[in-house]
Amino acid sequence: MRIRKAVQPVFTWERTDKAAILRKECGKKQGERMKGKICQSCAMPLRKQEDYGTSVGGSKSRDYCFHCFQGGKFLDEGITLQGKIDKNVQFAKMMGMSEEQARNMASTILPKLKRWKK
Repeated sequence: MRIRKAVQPVFTWERTDKAAILRKECGKKQGERMKGKICQSCAMPLRKQEDYGTSVGGSKSRDYCFHCFQGGKFLDEGITLQGKIDKNVQFAKMMGMSEEQARNMASTILPKLKRWKK
C-alpha cells in the first residue's frame, strides 16, 4: 500500500508563483535578493503592468503594487511598519511559508523600502 502525503490545495496559479518566489528569496543572501523591481511598500515583485498600483490620474505607479496603492493613496493608510510586517507574515503563512521564515524576511526587507525608510 502506498501512502500519499496530504497536500494543501492551491487556489490560483498566482498564489503558487508568489509562494515559490518567497521561498526562493528567503534562501538567498541579502545582496542577491529581488534584483527586479519590487513594491516599495510590501516587497511584492512587480513583473507585469497589472502588478502596479495607480496614481491619482490613473497612471501606473512606478513604486507600488496594486495591493498597496490605488488612486494615489495607500489602501492601508495609517498602518505602521510593524503592522505591515505582521500583515505580510500572515499572507506568507497562507501561502505555505513558515512564520519564522516569513517574519525574518519581512523584518529584513520592509524597513529598507521607500515607504518605510526614515
